[in-house]
Amino acid sequence: IMRGQHGVGVGAAEEEDEDGDLVSTRIGLRTSLLCVLSALHILTGQGEALNLDIKDFFHQMYALLPPLAANPRIEATRMSALSDGTRYTIYLTPADVATRNAQLRAAKTGSAAGLESAQLDEAVWEETVRSEADLLFECLELMFLGRSKVSSLTRVAAFSKRLAAAALYWPPRTAVRAVEFIHRLLLKYPGLDRMLSSEEQAGCGLYLRDLDDPDMCNPFATCLFELHWLQIHHHASVQAATSRLLEFARAEEKKHRM
Repeated sequence: IMRGQHGVGVGAAEEEDEDGDLVSTRIGLRTSLLCVLSALHILTGQGEALNLDIKDFFHQMYALLPPLAANPRIEATRMSALSDGTRYTIYLTPADVATRNAQLRAAKTGSAAGLESAQLDEAVWEETVRSEADLLFECLELMFLGRSKVSSLTRVAAFSKRLAAAALYWPPRTAVRAVEFIHRLLLKYPGLDRMLSSEEQAGCGLYLRDLDDPDMCNPFATCLFELHWLQIHHHASVQAATSRLLEFARAEEKKHRM
Protein backbone atom coordinates (compact mmCIF):
# COMPACT_ATOMS: atom_id res chain seq x y z
CA ILE A 1 0.00 0.00 0.00
CA MET A 2 2.79 2.44 0.89
CA ARG A 3 4.38 1.90 -2.51
CA GLY A 4 1.09 2.57 -4.26
CA GLN A 5 0.70 -0.95 -5.58
CA HIS A 6 -2.70 -1.73 -7.08
CA GLY A 7 -4.94 -4.73 -6.62
CA VAL A 8 -3.95 -5.52 -3.05
CA GLY A 9 -5.62 -8.81 -2.05
CA VAL A 10 -5.49 -12.56 -2.40
CA GLY A 11 -4.40 -13.51 -5.90
CA ALA A 12 -4.07 -9.90 -7.04
CA ALA A 13 -1.15 -9.00 -9.27
CA GLU A 14 1.04 -6.35 -7.67
CA GLU A 15 2.14 -3.47 -9.81
CA GLU A 16 5.38 -1.62 -9.17
CA ASP A 17 5.50 2.15 -9.15
CA GLU A 18 6.57 3.49 -12.55
CA ASP A 19 9.43 5.56 -11.12
CA GLY A 20 10.63 2.84 -8.77
CA ASP A 21 10.39 5.25 -5.81
CA LEU A 22 9.80 4.11 -2.27
CA VAL A 23 7.22 6.84 -1.71
CA SER A 24 4.38 6.67 -4.19
CA THR A 25 2.56 9.75 -5.47
CA ARG A 26 -0.64 7.71 -5.74
CA ILE A 27 -1.33 7.80 -2.02
CA GLY A 28 -1.10 10.56 0.56
CA LEU A 29 1.55 11.02 3.22
CA ARG A 30 -1.07 10.40 5.90
CA THR A 31 -1.89 6.97 4.45
CA SER A 32 1.80 6.03 4.34
CA LEU A 33 2.30 7.14 7.93
CA LEU A 34 -0.72 5.14 9.08
CA CYS A 35 0.64 2.06 7.30
CA VAL A 36 3.97 2.34 9.10
CA LEU A 37 2.28 3.08 12.41
CA SER A 38 -0.01 0.05 12.10
CA ALA A 39 2.93 -2.25 11.37
CA LEU A 40 4.95 -0.86 14.30
CA HIS A 41 2.09 -1.29 16.76
CA ILE A 42 1.66 -4.89 15.65
CA LEU A 43 5.38 -5.61 16.03
CA THR A 44 5.85 -3.82 19.36
CA GLY A 45 5.53 -5.49 22.75
CA GLN A 46 4.54 -9.12 22.33
CA GLY A 47 4.83 -8.64 18.57
CA GLU A 48 8.61 -8.42 18.96
CA ALA A 49 8.59 -12.17 19.47
CA LEU A 50 7.88 -12.48 15.75
CA ASN A 51 11.17 -12.94 13.93
CA LEU A 52 10.50 -10.39 11.22
CA ASP A 53 12.86 -7.89 9.63
CA ILE A 54 11.16 -4.49 9.57
CA LYS A 55 13.97 -2.84 7.60
CA ASP A 56 11.53 -1.93 4.81
CA PHE A 57 9.46 0.15 7.22
CA PHE A 58 12.55 2.05 8.35
CA HIS A 59 13.38 2.74 4.71
CA GLN A 60 9.82 3.89 4.00
CA MET A 61 9.81 6.24 6.96
CA TYR A 62 13.24 7.61 6.03
CA ALA A 63 11.98 8.30 2.49
CA LEU A 64 8.89 10.06 3.87
CA LEU A 65 10.88 12.68 5.78
CA PRO A 66 11.76 14.98 2.81
CA PRO A 67 8.15 15.25 1.53
CA LEU A 68 6.97 15.76 5.11
CA ALA A 69 9.51 18.57 5.46
CA ALA A 70 7.90 20.27 2.45
CA ASN A 71 4.36 19.80 3.78
CA PRO A 72 2.98 23.19 4.93
CA ARG A 73 0.00 21.48 6.62
CA ILE A 74 1.94 19.03 8.76
CA GLU A 75 0.32 20.39 11.95
CA ALA A 76 -3.22 20.48 10.57
CA THR A 77 -5.48 18.37 12.75
CA ARG A 78 -8.97 19.21 11.59
CA MET A 79 -10.36 18.47 8.15
CA SER A 80 -13.34 20.26 6.67
CA ALA A 81 -16.35 18.44 5.30
CA LEU A 82 -15.62 19.44 1.71
CA SER A 83 -16.08 16.74 -0.90
CA ASP A 84 -12.38 16.67 -1.84
CA GLY A 85 -11.38 16.21 1.81
CA THR A 86 -8.17 18.20 1.34
CA ARG A 87 -8.92 21.51 3.06
CA TYR A 88 -7.83 21.94 6.64
CA THR A 89 -8.82 24.34 9.39
CA ILE A 90 -7.22 25.16 12.73
CA TYR A 91 -6.92 22.61 15.50
CA LEU A 92 -9.72 22.45 18.09
CA THR A 93 -8.87 21.20 21.57
CA PRO A 94 -11.47 19.12 23.46
CA ALA A 95 -12.40 22.28 25.43
CA ASP A 96 -12.87 24.20 22.17
CA VAL A 97 -15.08 21.43 20.82
CA ALA A 98 -17.22 21.44 23.99
CA THR A 99 -17.57 25.23 23.81
CA ARG A 100 -18.53 25.13 20.16
CA ASN A 101 -21.10 22.41 20.75
CA ALA A 102 -22.60 24.39 23.63
CA GLN A 103 -22.88 27.46 21.41
CA LEU A 104 -24.53 25.45 18.65
CA ARG A 105 -27.02 23.93 21.09
CA ALA A 106 -27.78 27.34 22.57
CA ALA A 107 -28.64 28.60 19.11
CA LYS A 108 -31.38 25.98 18.83
CA THR A 109 -34.75 26.36 20.50
CA GLY A 110 -37.39 23.94 21.74
CA SER A 111 -37.16 20.18 21.53
CA ALA A 112 -34.97 20.31 18.45
CA ALA A 113 -32.03 21.29 20.67
CA GLY A 114 -32.25 18.12 22.72
CA LEU A 115 -32.64 15.90 19.69
CA GLU A 116 -29.73 17.37 17.80
CA SER A 117 -27.20 17.75 20.65
CA ALA A 118 -25.66 14.30 20.15
CA GLN A 119 -25.56 14.79 16.39
CA LEU A 120 -23.72 18.10 16.85
CA ASP A 121 -21.07 16.47 19.06
CA GLU A 122 -20.55 13.69 16.55
CA ALA A 123 -20.40 16.11 13.61
CA VAL A 124 -17.67 18.22 15.22
CA TRP A 125 -15.54 15.26 16.26
CA GLU A 126 -15.87 13.57 12.89
CA GLU A 127 -13.84 16.39 11.39
CA THR A 128 -11.03 16.09 13.94
CA VAL A 129 -7.99 14.07 12.82
CA ARG A 130 -4.49 13.52 14.15
CA SER A 131 -1.88 15.72 12.55
CA GLU A 132 0.77 14.20 10.34
CA ALA A 133 3.34 15.56 12.80
CA ASP A 134 1.71 13.50 15.57
CA LEU A 135 1.73 10.38 13.41
CA LEU A 136 5.37 10.95 12.42
CA PHE A 137 6.70 11.30 15.95
CA GLU A 138 4.68 8.36 17.22
CA CYS A 139 6.27 6.24 14.48
CA LEU A 140 9.74 7.50 15.39
CA GLU A 141 9.07 6.86 19.08
CA LEU A 142 8.14 3.25 18.39
CA MET A 143 11.05 2.76 16.01
CA PHE A 144 13.88 4.04 18.16
CA LEU A 145 12.68 4.46 21.76
CA GLY A 146 9.75 2.09 22.22
CA ARG A 147 11.33 -1.16 21.02
CA SER A 148 13.56 -3.32 23.16
CA LYS A 149 15.64 -4.16 20.09
CA VAL A 150 18.20 -1.39 19.64
CA SER A 151 18.61 0.01 16.14
CA SER A 152 21.98 0.30 14.46
CA LEU A 153 23.83 3.53 15.22
CA THR A 154 24.21 4.28 11.51
CA ARG A 155 20.44 4.15 11.03
CA VAL A 156 19.84 6.39 14.06
CA ALA A 157 22.40 8.90 12.75
CA ALA A 158 20.76 8.98 9.31
CA PHE A 159 17.35 9.72 10.80
CA SER A 160 18.82 12.38 13.10
CA LYS A 161 20.38 14.13 10.13
CA ARG A 162 17.16 14.19 8.11
CA LEU A 163 15.14 15.30 11.14
CA ALA A 164 17.52 18.19 11.78
CA ALA A 165 17.30 19.24 8.13
CA ALA A 166 13.50 18.96 8.13
CA ALA A 167 13.27 21.07 11.30
CA LEU A 168 14.58 24.04 9.31
CA TYR A 169 11.36 24.01 7.26
CA TRP A 170 8.78 22.93 9.82
CA PRO A 171 6.60 25.26 11.92
CA PRO A 172 8.07 26.08 15.34
CA ARG A 173 6.06 23.53 17.33
CA THR A 174 7.07 20.64 15.07
CA ALA A 175 10.66 21.91 14.86
CA VAL A 176 10.87 21.84 18.67
CA ARG A 177 9.58 18.27 18.69
CA ALA A 178 12.26 17.28 16.17
CA VAL A 179 15.06 18.86 18.21
CA GLU A 180 13.80 17.29 21.43
CA PHE A 181 13.56 13.90 19.74
CA ILE A 182 17.19 14.18 18.58
CA HIS A 183 18.07 15.05 22.18
CA ARG A 184 16.35 11.86 23.39
CA LEU A 185 18.22 9.85 20.76
CA LEU A 186 21.51 11.24 22.10
CA LEU A 187 20.55 10.05 25.56
CA LYS A 188 19.78 6.51 24.40
CA TYR A 189 22.54 6.21 21.78
CA PRO A 190 25.67 7.89 23.24
CA GLY A 191 27.74 7.13 20.13
CA LEU A 192 25.55 9.57 18.23
CA ASP A 193 27.51 12.49 19.71
CA ARG A 194 29.98 12.04 16.82
CA MET A 195 27.39 13.89 14.73
CA LEU A 196 27.88 17.03 16.81
CA SER A 197 31.51 17.61 15.84
CA SER A 198 32.83 18.32 12.38
CA GLU A 199 36.27 17.11 13.45
CA GLU A 200 34.98 13.53 13.79
CA GLN A 201 34.10 13.29 10.10
CA ALA A 202 37.60 13.41 8.58
CA GLY A 203 38.24 10.47 6.30
CA CYS A 204 34.70 9.08 6.62
CA GLY A 205 33.87 9.39 2.93
CA LEU A 206 30.85 11.13 1.41
CA TYR A 207 27.40 11.61 2.90
CA LEU A 208 24.73 10.58 0.33
CA ARG A 209 21.89 12.84 1.39
CA ASP A 210 19.61 11.93 -1.53
CA LEU A 211 19.86 8.17 -0.99
CA ASP A 212 16.69 6.85 0.68
CA ASP A 213 18.52 4.10 2.51
CA PRO A 214 19.49 5.03 6.08
CA ASP A 215 21.88 2.08 6.32
CA MET A 216 23.88 3.03 3.21
CA CYS A 217 23.87 6.85 3.12
CA ASN A 218 27.00 7.13 5.33
CA PRO A 219 25.63 9.71 7.82
CA PHE A 220 28.83 9.83 9.88
CA ALA A 221 30.52 11.56 6.95
CA THR A 222 28.61 14.71 7.91
CA CYS A 223 27.51 16.45 11.12
CA LEU A 224 24.38 18.09 12.51
CA PHE A 225 25.34 21.60 11.45
CA GLU A 226 21.62 22.40 11.11
CA LEU A 227 21.49 22.72 14.90
CA HIS A 228 23.56 25.90 14.71
CA TRP A 229 21.07 27.36 12.25
CA LEU A 230 18.22 26.33 14.54
CA GLN A 231 19.98 28.10 17.38
CA ILE A 232 19.28 31.39 15.56
CA HIS A 233 15.76 30.37 14.55
CA HIS A 234 13.18 33.16 14.42
CA HIS A 235 11.10 31.46 17.14
CA ALA A 236 12.32 31.53 20.74
CA SER A 237 11.05 28.04 21.60
CA VAL A 238 13.16 26.48 18.83
CA GLN A 239 16.20 28.44 19.98
CA ALA A 240 15.67 27.27 23.56
CA ALA A 241 15.25 23.58 22.63
CA THR A 242 18.37 23.68 20.45
CA SER A 243 20.39 25.45 23.15
CA ARG A 244 19.43 22.76 25.67
CA LEU A 245 20.58 20.05 23.28
CA LEU A 246 23.92 21.74 22.56
CA GLU A 247 24.53 22.45 26.25
CA PHE A 248 23.95 18.77 26.98
CA ALA A 249 26.39 17.84 24.21
CA ARG A 250 29.05 20.19 25.62
CA ALA A 251 28.59 18.78 29.11
CA GLU A 252 28.96 15.23 27.81
CA GLU A 253 32.09 16.20 25.91
CA LYS A 254 33.64 17.63 29.09
CA LYS A 255 32.93 14.39 30.92
CA HIS A 256 34.77 12.39 28.26
CA ARG A 257 37.79 14.70 28.42
CA MET A 258 38.11 14.47 32.22
